[in-house]
Amino acid sequence: TEERNIMRRVCEWAADSPEETVNLLELSHIAGGSLRQLQSAFKAYTGMTPTHWLRLRRLNGARRELLKARDVTVAEVAMRWSFWHLGRFSSSYQALFKELPSETLKRNGFRLPLKHG
Repeated sequence: TEERNIMRRVCEWAADSPEETVNLLELSHIAGGSLRQLQSAFKAYTGMTPTHWLRLRRLNGARRELLKARDVTVAEVAMRWSFWHLGRFSSSYQALFKELPSETLKRNGFRLPLKHG
């Protein structure tokens, strides 16, 4: 079916480009369908909207980066993954991963350098 083809193209893109962020319109182009077809395919195959899926993808990308990060701040990682409101990023992150992004960063052994002056 066309929904299956749309989801196959999205999955192939996601596997090939794990660090790339796109918006809904760009995702529909990748999928080769209209926004309506994309929404219908996502609902049928994942039970969620493509917008929600994109948000989860970005949150997981931010988590991967925080787990391996060196010399970065939570704000830098959040912005790199297109989260512009840091409070919302932090609460969404905590709801999904049951810890604050700063806790993830600390857990990987990263410590902010002390400021002298």
